[in-house]
Amino acid sequence: MRYREFWDGQITAAQQLDEFAKDHDCKVVGYQVVRYEQINEERTYILVEVKK
Repeated sequence: MRYREFWDGQITAAQQLDEFAKDHDCKVVGYQVVRYEQINEERTYILVEVKK
C-alpha cells in the first residue's frame, strides 16, 4: 500500500486528484484546508491511499 499527497498549486488539489483517480484505484484518507495568514491565502491538502 502506498500513499500520495496532493496540494494546491498551479491547479487545485481536487483537480489533481480527479486526474490521478482516472488511472488509479484510490481512497481519500485525509483532507485539510490551511490558511496562511502572512500571505492571506488558503491551501488545500489531500492524502489518498493508492490501492493499485
